[in-house]
Amino acid sequence: VEYIAQIIREMNASAAPQNSIEKPNTNAASSLGPVGLYYFFSPGDQTALKDVGVLNKIFQEGKLGVVGIPVRGKDEEIIQFLNETKPLFPVRRSDAEVRMIKPSETPELHLALPLEKKIFRLGPVINETSIMQAIGNVLSAYNSKNTP
Repeated sequence: VEYIAQIIREMNASAAPQNSIEKPNTNAASSLGPVGLYYFFSPGDQTALKDVGVLNKIFQEGKLGVVGIPVRGKDEEIIQFLNETKPLFPVRRSDAEVRMIKPSETPELHLALPLEKKIFRLGPVINETSIMQAIGNVLSAYNSKNTP
């Protein structure tokens, strides 16, 4: 979860000033601090090129921090994957996150709320609409459970 918090800090430090209208996808999470995605992948994933394209867009827009974590694959395969897909977000090998989160398939997305120390599985479907809808559903359910 610290990876997501660090990515958010780096994004905020290097972000160019944007217009003052807050993006609607970040409003639900504003009281929860930074929000980010763990992208668990394997070099052989059939949807990798499309998935990374979607996540690059989300990362560039500054909507969410994104961290890619390979679940399996030799170093050479992972390097080839990175060279072919060209992620703009950081990719880190982290056996600790894989053991802690235990993704059941790849690709698989998880929503991280670092300040709350919570991680929610979003699933294997990686397109902007389904990601934002899943995040909205998770945050809405989380906020309603945690409001008096």
